[in-house]
Amino acid sequence: MRDMRVSLLRIGRQVKTMKRACVWLCLAAMLMSGDAAGAEFRATGVKQACYMRMRVYTTDEGIFRLGTRWSLKDCGADNHAVFVRHYVPHDTMPYTNLFRVCKVDEDGSVLSVHGEKWCTPGLNVPISSDDIEMNEYYTVKARGNTMHYEYDGVERIELRVNMYVNMDEVPGEKKVTDDDTDHAIFD
Repeated sequence: MRDMRVSLLRIGRQVKTMKRACVWLCLAAMLMSGDAAGAEFRATGVKQACYMRMRVYTTDEGIFRLGTRWSLKDCGADNHAVFVRHYVPHDTMPYTNLFRVCKVDEDGSVLSVHGEKWCTPGLNVPISSDDIEMNEYYTVKARGNTMHYEYDGVERIELRVNMYVNMDEVPGEKKVTDDDTDHAIFD
């Protein structure tokens, strides 16, 4: 009887060890499949969006989330701007969120930041800077408005971002287009 108890205890310890090993393997797999694994270059033409999803904090004004995709500004108008249209899919008020344009190398590493703007969800907003030039790679980084946290109690929100680096429009010119269906890919 004593031997049976000792055997059961050993088996129990082995099962616990195996469970711990499985937990560590799952954690390692999740870390490896995170944002860095999904980072990639996206070629875009005129009026073609570089799509990305970002989970951003709303509790701290200093925490920005870097986009996981970037694109080369190589066609369209040399307008010194990157256009951003974003959506917030949860049921809070549509507060503006802060976006910054980042110049990156061909591997997506940030070289510098050029321009920032509070963007209203659903609108195609130009973020302008004289330093945004043709034949350079760009992405955006963002943070959520702290009002999501202060008034709605939401610490993190998901932003569904359409970034246009190659647009024909010049910021300040009003142009009506029917390309408002680009968010349908997220449904």
